[in-house]
Amino acid sequence: MKHRGSIVVHSRILGLAISSALAVATLAGCASEPDSSIEEIPTVTESVDSSQASIATDPPVISGRVVAGGLVTEDLGIAPAGEVVENVRVERVVDGDTFKAVVDGELVSVRIIGIDTPETVKPGAPIDCFGPESSDFATAVLSGVDVTLEFDDTQGRFDRYDRVLAHVWLPTANGGQILYGAEVVAQGFGFENQYGDEPTTWTSVLRELEGSAKSNDEGLWAAC
Repeated sequence: MKHRGSIVVHSRILGLAISSALAVATLAGCASEPDSSIEEIPTVTESVDSSQASIATDPPVISGRVVAGGLVTEDLGIAPAGEVVENVRVERVVDGDTFKAVVDGELVSVRIIGIDTPETVKPGAPIDCFGPESSDFATAVLSGVDVTLEFDDTQGRFDRYDRVLAHVWLPTANGGQILYGAEVVAQGFGFENQYGDEPTTWTSVLRELEGSAKSNDEGLWAAC
């Protein structure tokens, strides 16, 4: 059964005024896992026991040598520019641009805006070139980490499948933050992707990084 996100999650996490009509609205849904496309299958919002919300293994150390090639965007000098929600624990990575996070006992899906990564979970479709590598990168960097979600006024807070739409910022070992989407594009694990007519806050940054990655045959630009 697919539900609208709970009042607790939508009001405490996203600071939204949820109407009573929305709070009681339910939709008949499906149980299939969503792929990473904004236009694809709805995500099931699941309830979980808070005692089971933590990751069994220690989160990876975000230090600049987390994966082959390290983190390459720590010197961009950028920081969140919009409304943020901090300390959001990544529970499970779906693929390179989608993950599930536990907040107040609710498991919600987050679709990272500004990027698109090769498909690995799209129903009825083959796995894209460099899809497994992109998903492995996301798993290594995001799993079990407390991230910051940054909302963008060019996007809604949710897509039509109730997935949270946000930029994602990772903590670094020196106490700073890096934009996950920038790291994905810079290392060739995905593409810059503008959804809608208006550029997002970080579109120009991501496009410049994509151009450099393409010129340098990084990641998928060499493999695919």
